[in-house]
Formats: sequence, structure tokens, C-alpha cells
Amino acid sequence: MKILFVTNGFTESVFPLAGSLSVKHDTTVLFLANRKFFKKEYDLDITERNSGFIKRDFLGLQRFLENHSRIIAASKIDIFLMSSRMFSRRYFVNDIIFYIRVFRYIRKLKPDLINLVGHADYYYRLLNCFPKYSKLVYTLHEVSISRIIEGVNDNKYLRYLYKSDNPILFHSAYLRNHFITISGKAPSYSLVFPLGLFNHYLYLESVPVTEVESITNRFILLNYGYLRPYKGYNSFLEVAKKFLPFNDVIFLIAGEGDLPINLFPLPSNDKL
Repeated sequence: MKILFVTNGFTESVFPLAGSLSVKHDTTVLFLANRKFFKKEYDLDITERNSGFIKRDFLGLQRFLENHSRIIAASKIDIFLMSSRMFSRRYFVNDIIFYIRVFRYIRKLKPDLINLVGHADYYYRLLNCFPKYSKLVYTLHEVSISRIIEGVNDNKYLRYLYKSDNPILFHSAYLRNHFITISGKAPSYSLVFPLGLFNHYLYLESVPVTEVESITNRFILLNYGYLRPYKGYNSFLEVAKKFLPFNDVIFLIAGEGDLPINLFPLPSNDKL
């Protein structure tokens, strides 16, 4: 079977799954990358002229593939760098060019199954690029829950999913329950697919964390990742507060990003 993953991020979940399925299937990942984020995240020499599909001989792409080789396995990955001049009425021509190029790419690939990962609003129009003979499966990442709780009145793609009969993968039962609450019905077929089902940090070097290692005889609950307000840290901290009476539980938030230290009011306690 030829499987195509289409995503605008979420590499920590998409790459491991694609790599695992590549053992028995022909898997390809189409990474619709935000140009500025991709340049910052991977320290690549990218200019506005690089928007579009990155050529295979581009040195930055080779370094990216090498860094993720163990997790991508035999999967093929193509990266489309999204221009900063997209999805606005002023530069609608760039949008048209983007959809046409993706349309041609998918028609040439001829996938049997397409897994669309994420909740970007422009996914709604991207659906028109998919051939009718390809089966569609949607995946909602855990960060999608912030959009679902808000009611997503401005997100056409999520409103479309509420009415869709295609299978949906959720990364947690918590996310699935909120989806059902907002949409008013359960998807015709859904599966809770835990984010950690595939060990997606195997390719990283083992870096000892002495601060954690010095803690003994306690349970440590670690929330590790890219620190952004929409990641759901408020839910994590609400749960942590309920464990304050227990002396053997410690909650840790670690990572890199721009999560304000005073975003959520915390009790003065060394366990948080």
C-alpha cells in the first residue's frame, strides 16, 4: 500500500508512525513547513526564494534528513516551504500556486491512503487536492484541543471534520471526548492513538539530567516539549494541584519555547 502523510508539523508523531509503517508499506511524508519556523528550528540558510518544494540537493535538507534518519527509517520525505505571503487576500495568487503544486504532486504520487495530520484552516481547501480513489484518514494532534474548546467558529477545516464520515485518529481520549462534545456526535470510526505509542526520542542523544537524577523515592511526571501556551499546560498544572497533598509526586515542565513563567498562577510549592 502507498501511504501519504500530509502535515504542517507534528514531526514527533508523524515521522515515527511513517517510519514504522515503512517496513511493510511505501510511505511518504509531505511536510508543509512554515518557512520562518523551519529556518529557526533547523538553523537552515533559507530565503523567501526557497519557498516551494525543497530540492534534494539542498544542503539544509540533507542535514535535516540525516538528523532524523533513524526515526524516518525508509520513508521518503518531501518538504514544501510555505511562503510568508500566503493565506491573505492581498497575496491570494501565492495560495493558488501552492494548491496547484500540491495537487500535481499528489496526482503524480497516486497514494492509496492519505493521512492528514493537524488542524490548519487551509486544510479545508487542501482537501480538493486529494484524488477520490485515495482513502482519507484524519489525525488531530493534542494541541488541537485548544481550538476545539474555543468552538473553532473561525476554522472551516475543523467544522468540516464535525460532519465528516471519514476515520479520525485522536492522540488521547480527552481530545476525542471534547471533539464529540463540541460536534454533538461521535465520528463514524475513531481510534485513540497515544502519542507515545512509538518511541519517538530514540534518535536523540542521551543527555543526563542531574537535577532529575538526584530526586529519589518520588514519582516524577514530566511534560517535555516545545513550550507554547496552546500546548495545554493549564490542564497539566490543574492536575498537578490536585496532587499537592501527596509528598511522593513531582510534576516537571521542561523544554524550549516562549511559555511565560507567570502564565498560570501556581501555589508556592517545591513539587511544581
